[in-house]
Amino acid sequence: MPVLCSLTIAHAAAAALGAQCRNKDDTEKMADDLEVLKEVLAQISVCETYVEHASMTKFCHRVLWSTRGLLLGWEIPSTSLQEVPVAHMPALEKNKIWKIEHPNREVYLHEVTSSLNFLLTQQDHLVGEPWEWLYHFVHQLEYNLL
Repeated sequence: MPVLCSLTIAHAAAAALGAQCRNKDDTEKMADDLEVLKEVLAQISVCETYVEHASMTKFCHRVLWSTRGLLLGWEIPSTSLQEVPVAHMPALEKNKIWKIEHPNREVYLHEVTSSLNFLLTQQDHLVGEPWEWLYHFVHQLEYNLL
């Protein structure tokens, strides 16, 4: 069964993103963009009865946290390792699986749009899963918020 490893994905992403940074300000801007994307994801509540969806959301959160940390030079302990036994992220639809918890729709839409722009800008560097799933999910969020 295929396995995605969050720490392996984070190392590859941090290396690709870090290679684009010319200075500390660029690195901090990239880390801030990852933080906004992580917060966008954190505002989504996934019904725990949909185990695969909930697991993927937690997995993506761990990848974003680890990528940001590695980019900023943090020590990421091996306890951050999380393996998920699927090759691709499950699709998410507007239904009872998930809901938006953010209290201000306009502010959240701005964060979602910012995250979508970040993912589009970095699409040549953040390839494969979970980045494709994140792109499609954030794109769907923007569509639902408009």
